[in-house]
Amino acid sequence: MKHLNRNVLGLTLAAALGAVAAGTALAEPMAKAASPSFKDYDSNGDGKVSQEEFRALGGDDQAFSKADANRDNQLSSEEFAKVGANETRS
Repeated sequence: MKHLNRNVLGLTLAAALGAVAAGTALAEPMAKAASPSFKDYDSNGDGKVSQEEFRALGGDDQAFSKADANRDNQLSSEEFAKVGANETRS
């Protein structure tokens, strides 16, 4: 009976660890896919992201200011890329 309990416990633990590993492996690509791209933020298609466009998709004002290297109150695709997906969303 003890061997049966150990086997069941071992299989349960292996299944749980497998589920966690699979969930972790899938979470990162899904998060990246869910992050809006520069084109998503550039709603009017002018090649720049205004602060209003940035806010419309949940962008944070502080992240916008940090990204706006030339202080023209717009983000170019290069400025947007330097901030990274983690900082563009609040």
